[in-house]
Amino acid sequence: MKSLILMILLVVNHVFALDMIANPSVTQTEISASDIKEIYLGNKGTWQDGASMNVGMIANQVVLAGFLTKYIDMPYRMFDFHWKQTVFSGKAVQPKKFANDAEMIQFVSSTPGAIGFVEAVGDAKNVKVLTVK
Repeated sequence: MKSLILMILLVVNHVFALDMIANPSVTQTEISASDIKEIYLGNKGTWQDGASMNVGMIANQVVLAGFLTKYIDMPYRMFDFHWKQTVFSGKAVQPKKFANDAEMIQFVSSTPGAIGFVEAVGDAKNVKVLTVK
């Protein structure tokens, strides 16, 4: 029981500690929570200016669970099943997975149109932090 409570506390902590980041080529400075959901479910693949998106996500289960709780409103198993169906049907390409913030920041900074999330962007100057509205 203690481990379950600890896991819940860790997830809740991560829910509030996520930064949405984008490649500096992205013209937007804000993004809505509903757009984040549409992007990460594969329903939206372009920015407001028509540029293509390249989507990344952190594969760490605790961080991903926090993200899914905060923005997608879906547990991991449902999210994973959704993507298996979406990829099989050819409707979209699953977001690229990264092990940690450093890998995600590297991907986003070097990939035009990229978007991702990190626990904390820190002092990374080569990505744009998006304001979530």
